[in-house]
Amino acid sequence: MLFAKTLIALISATAVLAQSPANAVASGAFFVGEDTTESSVTARSMFEKPENHITAVSSVLAFAAKSVNFQPASKPAKSLVTTLDAFVERVSTFPGFITSNWVDTSIKLNGSFTQLEKMIREADDHITHLPLIARNIRDLVPGYIQDKSLKKWILSLVVLDNPEDSGNPKFKLVRVVLDLSTDKDHTVFIPEQTAKLVIVDFHANGASLIANAATLSTMIPTIVSPRDAVDLFTSPKVIEDTTADLWAFLREKSFSLEAYDWQVVLNWKK
Repeated sequence: MLFAKTLIALISATAVLAQSPANAVASGAFFVGEDTTESSVTARSMFEKPENHITAVSSVLAFAAKSVNFQPASKPAKSLVTTLDAFVERVSTFPGFITSNWVDTSIKLNGSFTQLEKMIREADDHITHLPLIARNIRDLVPGYIQDKSLKKWILSLVVLDNPEDSGNPKFKLVRVVLDLSTDKDHTVFIPEQTAKLVIVDFHANGASLIANAATLSTMIPTIVSPRDAVDLFTSPKVIEDTTADLWAFLREKSFSLEAYDWQVVLNWKK
């Protein structure tokens, strides 16, 4: 029964995050809490030791993003729409993560950036770090859009969280779907509308990470710190600039993952 409920939760979380057609994505990320990772962490010890699990989480997220070519730091905004959904699917079906809560709601916007932030900040009393989420989402709205055909946007946020003394790393996937308009100078403004807000809470299944440490460390040999993960999930401020390539250091470390799949490696969802 517990497995069935967990599977339903995963399917539901994937569904609410993926039901958002759009033209372009602006992505961001931030990290709150304490990085308890050992300085001598290895691919195996990041899964074996609870104090390293925040780095295990960020490494799995980076692995999942790279495997489906979701590369906000180096790809144009309009190329991220389909890969964002693929990234969410990969993350949501990883057996080392558990969905604990989510919000799926509509927010009425009056055209003010301040009001957008306020509506997100007040969306749900059960979601932690909403003021930070609201400010970061507001900051994701591009100031300038060269291609005026890009009107339907997803503002996507990854929130890494390692509460002090909790031993239970968490993360959130946040999505706001809204229309953006531009004036004759390509400056962006938010028209009045009803936008969509989705926040899905995940936490690490520490027992699963420890039990599968040997397999996971072979599958995911590249260590990505929370701070590096923030860089990887953050779109350039000038969204038309595609020259940045913050994934280069991953490729240099032979980040081989095309042959892997959660289902194959851990016999997930037989």
